[in-house]
Amino acid sequence: NALEIREAEALFYAPIDHRFDGNLSIAAHQENGTAMFEIHEAFIASHKIVPGLSAKMGQFFLGIGRLNQIHRHDWSFISPPKFFKEYFGGEGVLDSGLEVSYLLPTPFFLDITAGLMSGWTFGHSHNEGHQPLLPTHYFRLKTFVDGGDSFGLALGLNYLGRKSHDNEYLHFAGLDGVAKGDLFGKEYSLEFE
Repeated sequence: NALEIREAEALFYAPIDHRFDGNLSIAAHQENGTAMFEIHEAFIASHKIVPGLSAKMGQFFLGIGRLNQIHRHDWSFISPPKFFKEYFGGEGVLDSGLEVSYLLPTPFFLDITAGLMSGWTFGHSHNEGHQPLLPTHYFRLKTFVDGGDSFGLALGLNYLGRKSHDNEYLHFAGLDGVAKGDLFGKEYSLEFE
């Protein structure tokens, strides 16, 4: 009997100069019946300084897994998968720090990403948190298998670790992928994480 907006987000993007770009994402959402406004992402990034190297610094969703890098309003489903909700709080892991990616000069696509974040909180949080004993750190190795016009497979191997202020060590390792292709004249797509 009512219309309710679950979440709204505004994204601002602009070049800062000939080498750097700026991103700002502001979100509003309902949390336990209360409207919350927050900055989701605010970072500067560049892929124009060293060939094959990309870097970003500021606050952003960590470059781990496939789903964590996609804003919730861009998901092709409404509720997060069970594992995502259980481990990442349903909205993803957002933090402040530095992320660097390098496209290796191999004859096939191979990209490695590493990040070091503040780690004061983990997942979606509205408090300041505490300084961790070991900040959030992560690595991602991704590749793409090109099967010509009829098949493609993107794979990512991920690791994330953190040691909290309370001496709790958190670490995840995982595999994600997307396969798309044409089988007997019909298109198909398979995603896993």
